[in-house]
This record gives sequence, structure tokens and C-alpha cells, in this order.
Amino acid sequence: MLIDESKRQAWEFTTEKVPIRNSYGTEPMDQGRLIPNAFQVRKTAEFGHEHLGICGNQYEILEHRDVISTIESALDSMGLKGFKRNVRLLGTNGSRMVATYDLKDEITKDVKTGDPIGFRLEARNAYDGFWRYHMVGGGLRVVCLNGMVGLDRESQVGWSGKHTRSLDIGEAKDEIQKLVKLFNLDVLKMEQMAEKTFSQVQGLNLLEHLTKKLQKDAKKDSTLFQHLSAIWEAPTYVQDGSPTGTRNLWQSFNCATQHTRDVERGDTNSKNQPRWEQSDKQRIGISRFYNGLLRDSNKFQAALEPALLEDRKKTRSVVKAG
Repeated sequence: MLIDESKRQAWEFTTEKVPIRNSYGTEPMDQGRLIPNAFQVRKTAEFGHEHLGICGNQYEILEHRDVISTIESALDSMGLKGFKRNVRLLGTNGSRMVATYDLKDEITKDVKTGDPIGFRLEARNAYDGFWRYHMVGGGLRVVCLNGMVGLDRESQVGWSGKHTRSLDIGEAKDEIQKLVKLFNLDVLKMEQMAEKTFSQVQGLNLLEHLTKKLQKDAKKDSTLFQHLSAIWEAPTYVQDGSPTGTRNLWQSFNCATQHTRDVERGDTNSKNQPRWEQSDKQRIGISRFYNGLLRDSNKFQAALEPALLEDRKKTRSVVKAG
């Protein structure tokens, strides 16, 4: 009998690891031969024995709920009790989990522009080998709750490990403290962004370069660039300036993260990829792009020049004419 899902959170299912057998060519009652070092990770009987992944002998099951429990015990021991948690299940039958903790009421820093940035923590786990269990830290713009981005590459992964050992609350606490320190450094970088100014047109050029960074064979009439440029041309928030005034790199960064927030709000894209995964991939690219502009003044100046993106429509017309 299946468990009543209404009495439990969707991520609270239990799992088991069972040997995989090869029954090809066997008699009807024969269970088949065991395949060496091959196991299936599946939900237990009360959750319908749904498939989650394939693993080897050394793999130890780490339940989604145990990751969440460890994180929240660590936060509690740090006195960070005012968080808001959201759990997203991805993959086959919930084989991947992302637990998001918004701590903007607990840990907030102001960028020089008067923009408050709150700390966000993500804990991830997977039964299908897509990723190891790990935490990710970053900043969340309070005024609009844009997609979280960490500017320091180290802030993108903490408390990472294989499914071969148990979790430790003390270790999780140490890693959270490390991610908070990196968040403070990120805020300093955001302040530096606000000091890098340029014109409205140069800002569009910069977004063309970002599009090339995020998209293979990028085109000027691609959905990605069209969405970025629409946000840039008509800022949603007062803090993001005006198309008729001087703009800055912090505003451009917020344009990009606003785009990832909008992407994440969808379900799937044309390739049937979950929108969250698409948004997460773009957030990493955005982090590296803007971090690079901060580190290298020559790269920053080059990004203000046109990227010379072609229009997809013009490319098609040339091919047809040929």
C-alpha cells in the first residue's frame, strides 16, 4: 500500500539499494544472475519502488531528508533560525534535490547604492550520480529576489562529498561559516561593480558579450539576448538606473540575474530540460563572466565594444540566397 503523500513532504521518502540481476535467457521462475558491483537505488515499498539511480558497491545511501536535517541542525546551532526553506525535486522520480534557504532576514549587507543583499544557501543531493551532496552560497538581491549568484568561485561549492561517508553537523556548520565569509567578499565586489560606469549603448554591447559566454553560436535575435536587452532597456527597479543616464556594471549584473530568475520560474524549455537546471547553468556562467570583468580591466574595456553578433534571420537569408 502506498503511503498517503498528504501526510508527508514529497522529499521525505525513504530509499534502498538492491542488487541488479540479469534475467536474460533464464527460466520464468529464475531471478537471474547477479551483476557484479551493480545496484539499483530505489524508493522503498511504501513509496512504490520507484527507480532513482544505479550505483556501485561502495555507494552509501544518503537520504534527502538527512541532508536537510543536518543543514538545519547546523543553522540552529549557529542561531540562524529565521530562514525560509524551499525544496525542489528534479531528475527521475525526485532523484535530485535542491533545498534552498533564504537568510535575508538574518544575514544582509548593503551595497553602496543602497541595495540590500541577503545571504542564500542551497543544499544539493542526488541518487543518480548527477552531483555529489554539497552546499552552494551566494547573494540574493532583496528588492527583487533575483536568481542567486556567488561571485567567488569557491562560494559555488562547499561541504562536498561522495555518498561513501556519513554527514557531520560540525563540518556542515564550518562550511556554512566559510560560505558566509565568502558572501561578505562578494558584497565588496558588488560595490566595485557600482563604480564601473558606462553608457546605455555600451551596456548593450556588454550584454552581447555575455550572450556569447552563455550560449553556443549566439545570435543577436536569440531569445536570450532579446530578454536581456529588454530588461536593460526598461529597468524594473529604480536602483537599476535609466536608459537616458549613466549606467554601471552592478546594474548590468542585476539585469543578468533578473533574467535567470525569470528563466527559473518556468517549467521546462524546448529541450525538455527543467528550467531550474538551465537557470543554474546560466548563473555559473554569469558569475564567471562578471568576475572576469572585475579582475581584468582590459577585458572590461573590450566588453564595452560591440560583440558583432549576427542575426539568425540574416544568416538564414544569406544561406537561402546562396
